[in-house]
Amino acid sequence: MVRLTDLDETDARHLTSKACEPFDTAPWVDGPPVSERRVAIVTTAGLHRREDRNFALRDLSYRVIPGAINAADLVMTQSSVNYDRTGFQQDVNVVFPIDRLRELESAGEIGQVADFHYALNGAGWLPHEIEPTAREIAGLLKEDGVNAALLVPVRPNCTRAVGALAHYLEEEGVPTAGISLVRDNTKRLRPPRFLWTPFELGRPFGAPNEPAFQTRVLRSVLALFDHAGPPPVLLDFPDDAPGPAADMTGWTCPIPLPTPEVDTSEPSLRTRVEAEIEQLSPWSQLAAEARGRTATGVLGVAIEDVAGFLCGFVESDDPNHAPKALKPGVPLGETARQACEELKTYYMEAATAKPGVFSSRDLADWFWGATVAGELLLSLHPVFLDHADSGIQNVAQSQLTPRLQQHRLKGRSSKDL
Repeated sequence: MVRLTDLDETDARHLTSKACEPFDTAPWVDGPPVSERRVAIVTTAGLHRREDRNFALRDLSYRVIPGAINAADLVMTQSSVNYDRTGFQQDVNVVFPIDRLRELESAGEIGQVADFHYALNGAGWLPHEIEPTAREIAGLLKEDGVNAALLVPVRPNCTRAVGALAHYLEEEGVPTAGISLVRDNTKRLRPPRFLWTPFELGRPFGAPNEPAFQTRVLRSVLALFDHAGPPPVLLDFPDDAPGPAADMTGWTCPIPLPTPEVDTSEPSLRTRVEAEIEQLSPWSQLAAEARGRTATGVLGVAIEDVAGFLCGFVESDDPNHAPKALKPGVPLGETARQACEELKTYYMEAATAKPGVFSSRDLADWFWGATVAGELLLSLHPVFLDHADSGIQNVAQSQLTPRLQQHRLKGRSSKDL
């Protein structure tokens, strides 16, 4: 959602002071020129095929993504709320540059695109915790003949995650090159080959629907494989990504949504959210038709059911209310977190279907400050904090409201509802 420079000093220091102790060794695996390499993507964006199991918080597992994947089959269930997802919603190549890799293969700039790629959820875990998973992925990469693993983060913690992955993959004999979103963290962790990019969090390849720029970034990362070393190599990408300034001049929301009242008693919050979803439906359909895909559907139910599930927490007199599960076998806290993200995804996809110049920061301000859905999620914060389920409490504490929107929580408590 933001750049690190958008955050206040306390939040920025929190993100840039993560535990990034350097490893005792500095593995470095050489290989052929980039033009002869077989390249696989390893991403920590929480991507997976629609039919695969969703990622959970602090999930140390991985998902396999076939090299011939259609973008319409990819969804994102990364657990952080503090980065922009609208880039991925508009263009998967912002976080998973599969089309750009295929183009480089066709042009003879790389040897081949691998048959399989790998995705993790880079949230919450420490570098040493991923070692078994990393070594398992290394074995799979080698079976596929991969001699260039492209490591792609989406948020600050992911920078630490891909740095750790680089270390373990190189120890197993797989050459790596990656993108850094937090230069200081990468510098301290000292992975083999990394390129720092100054883009928005959530957009490691710069901007959606900007293939020429995405290719520039990709070439810069891949060029690290031809670097003579010694490790660590940390270079800076010289340019900012194309895109709008931090305002929405010339952009209006798809429909004139009224600013919601804090008092949700009449008409009911559920009724107003349902009406708003119906108003946005034509724009949601337009977005799906124009892009040939949608990032919604991670819970396998209609968006109206997602909204109803969340409204149930606010409407109930029982502070420990547990609505009927949307997805069997998924813990209540995980279901609630994914439902909140699903609702935001629906709104953001609809909003970005309208032509015009807009920034992700102001899209977020629109959602949280001018929609009933935003009011619903803000109303859930005190309810979730008071809930007996620890998973629900965790959602309120760190996975519900982005840092730059938390000022809207001031003065709220469950007693106000």
